[in-house]
Amino acid sequence: MLPLELCRGLEEDLGEKVLEDYPVSGGCIGTSAKLRTESGFCFAKWGDFKVARTFESERSGLQLLASATSSIRIPEVVTETRLESGAGILVLEWIETSPHTPESWSALGRGLAEIHRAQEEFYGLPSDNFIGASSQPNDRKSSWGEFFRDCRLRPQVEMARRNGVWKLDWDSDFTRLLDRLEQILPENPGASLVHGDLWAGNVLTDSKGKPVLIDPAVYYGHREVDVAMSSLFGAFGQPFYDAYAESWPLDNGFSQRRDVYNLYHLLNHLNLFGSSYASAVGTILQTYGR
Repeated sequence: MLPLELCRGLEEDLGEKVLEDYPVSGGCIGTSAKLRTESGFCFAKWGDFKVARTFESERSGLQLLASATSSIRIPEVVTETRLESGAGILVLEWIETSPHTPESWSALGRGLAEIHRAQEEFYGLPSDNFIGASSQPNDRKSSWGEFFRDCRLRPQVEMARRNGVWKLDWDSDFTRLLDRLEQILPENPGASLVHGDLWAGNVLTDSKGKPVLIDPAVYYGHREVDVAMSSLFGAFGQPFYDAYAESWPLDNGFSQRRDVYNLYHLLNHLNLFGSSYASAVGTILQTYGR
């Protein structure tokens, strides 16, 4: 149930009453619900300071994605409410969903290529943001390899050391991987706007069959990071890959880069959810660090 203090703050921002809330499953941090207000339904997620601090970057990420595509539906932000305690609530439009179809997967592939065509000069973003509950540094850099090393892999490894989930026998493999990183990754790919957390749970289809993207961790980077992550947790339909390739083919060598890009997400899951991800992390380190 929506906490009373947050409900009152939200009603003040909305200028109307919250009549009911219905729990919604999914999501790794915070609490989510479908709210019924005097004017209709909306989606809300809320939590304490550690959760609420991610909402501003989620809001800006959704808005940045929406500016880059007309082919994919991006939820509109209704409001964001913060309390003096640090707790907060993020409210988005409510989207009725339907099952994925070959057509919706194809539309997602074309739409993702559309998003990736929004490019900037530098990798990163003007500000840091979050991936799940983890801080995501976005220092702007002109070298992709340097950005991925210093803003993606190294911070996650440092976090894993602090969390006590890093294995000391990974050290030498990780060092060698970093030494080889410039040979594995392209030197200067286009700095594309990427969703940043593109797994199956962050892809919906609305009631009219249009694909929907939620929970972004956006930045400007190599477009392959999104395609790589789509294969990591849950299955995307083959029409997605076919449509993306038709819109903008991937360069040769993607299968090797995919594992290295997904190492970032596996390290993040190791930090967030524990040792069940250690085996996958170790396998990639051994494969590319020896």
